[in-house]
Amino acid sequence: MPIRWRLTLFIALVIGAILIVLGFALYFLSRSALLANVEDTTRSRAISAANTIESGELLSGDDVEQLTLDGVSVIVRDGSGEAIQTANFPASGEARDPVWREAVRSGKATSGMAVLAGDDPSYIYAVPVDPPGGPARVVEAASPYEPV
Repeated sequence: MPIRWRLTLFIALVIGAILIVLGFALYFLSRSALLANVEDTTRSRAISAANTIESGELLSGDDVEQLTLDGVSVIVRDGSGEAIQTANFPASGEARDPVWREAVRSGKATSGMAVLAGDDPSYIYAVPVDPPGGPARVVEAASPYEPV
């Protein structure tokens, strides 16, 4: 095989390898950014709902509408885990996950993953709340990873 063909083949293989590496890098970077966006959105909605409840108010229609944008579900639980209020929660889903227990036990905000409906995992962020004059509660926000 002449040197011209070998050089052309070598350059084509090098360019192909570079394109494959760049494709994988772009995939993993965009995946990481999208997952971080889901987690940041869920976290901010849980903190916002917790602040509303901690101030002594209940979640009203306007609050619920703002909190449940982008497919985020909000669950307010009492200290024993019973759902007091749910917003945008899937009808077929179960309101049981281990994240709220950890938040109650530690007294700090906790995050994790659970399957709430179907087979798709959701990111969950739980914030313990101690409203004035009321029982301790936990506010959870959940957002599915499916759209990502």
